[in-house]
Formats: sequence, C-alpha cells, structure tokens
Amino acid sequence: MINKLNARFSMITLVLIMALIVSACSNGGNDTNKGANNETNKVDSGNGEQEVSNEPITMKMMGFKHPIQGPWEEMVFFKEMEKKTNIKFTFDTPPAEGYEEKKNLAFASGEVPDVFFGANLTAGEEVKYGSQGVLIPLEELIEKHAPNIKAMFEEMPDVKQSITTPDGHIYALPNINKASIAVTSTIWVNGDWMKNLNVTDLPQTTDELYTLLKNFKDNDANKNGQSDEIPIGSHDKANEFRTGIMPAFGVLARESVVDDAGKVSFGALSDNYKAYLQYMNRLWKEKLIDPATFTEGFTEMSAKGKADKLGMFLHAGPFLAFNVQNPEDNLKYPVLPVLTSPENSTKMYPIGTGIVRGVFAITSKNPDPVRTIKWVDSLYSLEGSVFIHYGPEGDLWEFSDKEKGLRKYKTLENGMNSEEYRGTLTPDVGTATPKWVRPEVERGWDDVGHQHRFTETEEKMTPSGKVPFPLIYFSAEEQDRIDAIFTDLKTYLDSMEAKFITGQESFDNWEKYTSTINKMNIEEYVSIHQAAYDRWKAAN
Repeated sequence: MINKLNARFSMITLVLIMALIVSACSNGGNDTNKGANNETNKVDSGNGEQEVSNEPITMKMMGFKHPIQGPWEEMVFFKEMEKKTNIKFTFDTPPAEGYEEKKNLAFASGEVPDVFFGANLTAGEEVKYGSQGVLIPLEELIEKHAPNIKAMFEEMPDVKQSITTPDGHIYALPNINKASIAVTSTIWVNGDWMKNLNVTDLPQTTDELYTLLKNFKDNDANKNGQSDEIPIGSHDKANEFRTGIMPAFGVLARESVVDDAGKVSFGALSDNYKAYLQYMNRLWKEKLIDPATFTEGFTEMSAKGKADKLGMFLHAGPFLAFNVQNPEDNLKYPVLPVLTSPENSTKMYPIGTGIVRGVFAITSKNPDPVRTIKWVDSLYSLEGSVFIHYGPEGDLWEFSDKEKGLRKYKTLENGMNSEEYRGTLTPDVGTATPKWVRPEVERGWDDVGHQHRFTETEEKMTPSGKVPFPLIYFSAEEQDRIDAIFTDLKTYLDSMEAKFITGQESFDNWEKYTSTINKMNIEEYVSIHQAAYDRWKAAN
C-alpha cells in the first residue's frame, strides 16, 4: 500500500516539475516578445520597483556613413557612450553610394540590425515596416523612459506631429535643428578668384551668374597659368544645382510642390523647369560645370577645391572645399545670393523644416528596447546634443566664456580643419543623427567663420526661404501607390535630367518627355499628394 502511494506521489511530482519547466521555457524563450513588452533585463531594486539592468550588452547598428567621417568603431562618441551605458555596438556603415541598396536588402531579407542610426529612413519605410512590426512603436517607451524627448515634444508640438504616422505610432526619431544655417543649403563663391579678377559684385540674376562663371573659366581665375578652373562643382548628380540655381526659374522642387493657394503641382512638368535645364545645358556645353558632376562624389569635389580649382560649390560652409586654414579665412568666401531669371522675377529659395525624419529606429530584433531608448534619449538633452554634435569638451572645442555659453574651436595641430576632425569624433558630420540642437548652442560660438555662415545665410537667403512641401505621412495604401509610381518615375527623371543637361537628349523631344511622365500615373501621384496635403492643412 505504501509503495503504491509513493509511486502515485512520485508521478504527481514529476508532472508538476514538467509543467514548471514548460512554463519557464514558454515565458523566457521569446526574445521578440520580451523586447516588444519592454521587460527585458530588469532587476529588482529592493523596494519593489523594477530597474533596468546595466549589464554589458552588444547590439548591431546600421547607419549611413558620410565620406568625411572616420570609422564609427574608432569614434570618441561611441566609445564614451559605451562607458556611460555599457551598450556596445557592432557597426554596418555602408558609404553613400551603397547605403540605400544595403538598407533595402536588410529589410527585404529580414536581416535588420537592432538599431538604425543615421538611418535615412523614408516616410514610406517608416509606415510600411512599422505596420509590419519590423520597426517597433516608440511612443510608450518615450512616455515611460525618455524625458528629454518628451520635453522636446512639449516645447515643439510640430515635431511630434511631424513624426507620428497615420496609425498613431512613432516608428522613428528625428534630428532637430531649426537654426537658419541648418535648414538652408547655400552656394559658396571663391572670393579669392573674384579678387584676382577684380570682380566686386556678386551675381543677382542667372545671366550675371553665367558671366561670372565664364570669367572664372576664361581668365585664369586661380592665376596659375593653366586652364584648369572648374567654375562650379557638384557632388550629388546635380542635386545641388536644383537647390541653388533652379529656384531662380521659379521652381522650388523637381517633384511635388505646393503653392500659396494650396495647390500641388509637379515641378518637372513645368515650362520653367525646362528653362532651367536649358540654362544648365548652356553651362555644360561651355564647360562651366564640372564634367564629373554625374560621376564623382564629395571627396573628389572637395579635393579639387583644396587644390584651388573650384569656383563655387554648395554645402554647409566654405571650409569643406576651399582653402580655409583658420576661421578668418571663411570671410573670403561669400554666399551666392538668391537669383532671379528672365522666366521668374520673384526671389524664392527652398528651406527645410529643421526636422529630419527617420534618423533612428529600434527594430523587433532589439534585445532591450528600454535601454536603447534611454541611450538615445540622452542625445536630446542639452549636454547630449552638444556631445554628439561637437564631441567632448577639451578635444575639438573649449569654452571661451562659460557663463555666456560661448564656445570656440581649439587650434588643431593635425593638419585637419575643424569639420574634418569632427568627422573622426562623431558621426554627426554629413549624417543626420538623433539629437535636438538648441538655437543658443548653434549660435553660441566665438568663431568668426561660424558667425559668417549665419550672417550670409540670414541676410541673403532666409528672407526668400520657403518649404516646398511640408512633412506629411501618407496612409499605407497611399504610400504603396506612391512607391509603385515613384520608383520608375525617379529613375526616369534622374536619367532625363542628366541627358538634357549634358546634351544627350535634345529639347526638341520635350513633349515626348512630358508625355512619358504623364503616362507614368503622374496625375494619380499628384492627387494623392493633394489629398494628403489637404488633410494636413485641415489638421493644422
């Protein structure tokens, strides 16, 4: 009898043990669920509250690497952040030429990183991969664990509105910098060449710009006795020309643009866009544009400028491609003013919103979203934004007047200018990273070159500035149609733009060009943008 009771007790015990094992496995084996529920790596603090573990952890990061940057794994920024947070990253940082392809491949294969950083995520990618669960929603994480991001939303409600998708979720964080020099790209003119040629007045019209470029080309502007001058350069397949010159013809954007009456149109179909291309074709034929415009990148363009072979270029500041040895040298290089043309007498210039979307996202592969959101939230603090933007105090910069918040760059002895050296410290050079730059920090530099950028931009460009089309999300269905239409459309636009400028395509075929665009569902494309704009306008 006793043996039978013992046998029954043993059997019951075995069943209970097996049940506990199964329960433990089912609760602890699903990393994706743990990440989504934000309960990963928590420990008891002793008072009944749960705290996030600070144990070392390694995650995978993918991001866009600008040519001016050094290797991310060697940057002071990531090393110091690892010391502070015990989060170590391994990096996948394709260069500009290959980043989009690798990013698309990561999404298509499902082999996404734990974190996208400096991600260049499009609005469509946020909506698509957010709705599919590849990118996790961040709003609850922000509410519970991100006080700096919350403060940013409270101070600038438009930021939260601009990054919230139609389903009510936030799938990616932005880069925020609303300073004039951050929202406006400008063309810098080689003042040394102007001085060499006794030119005192900057162009105000496209005809005057042509005259100056011609002068640079024909009269040995760099005074080296050789015909090696490149009057104006570009490193992004003529995109800079669309920003700096196309507005003179009354076209703020090649794609969707909205006028003051709220009507959406497509810039590349307008007669004024044709006039712009004809003007650029004239510059090309007379060798006033860099012949490598459609083939070379920033590094090659910058090298030409450093060799004193470049008359103008569009970028953040003159130091990026001119011979700037000290801050005072920047003063020699003025900004090209907003131009007008025979086709357009109204000064206009495209500016940004100061909000760059899609720079940081957490994926469903991430083992600890709570620690990750805390990590990135620190970059939206005042100190964190300075740290990622300029590096640590005492390295590249120091306070010249701490009470007034004035900083200055230190004298470098490594042969680099401040921007080149900054690119070895932080990825926030040429790559949009998650941060909130305060206006007082952006302006608070005891540096004549930095102040020169503000003065030139705000006096010449800001009064004519206009956002071509606001930051708007589309519904998933609208985004699918836009993506389907725009994939082939953009390829065609890029190809034909290059062909018209370089003369491979005759302007006698303009009607064929516009007819082809109209057959690519452009009417539907514009109508979707119009409907989305009308919703956005009503909501605001």
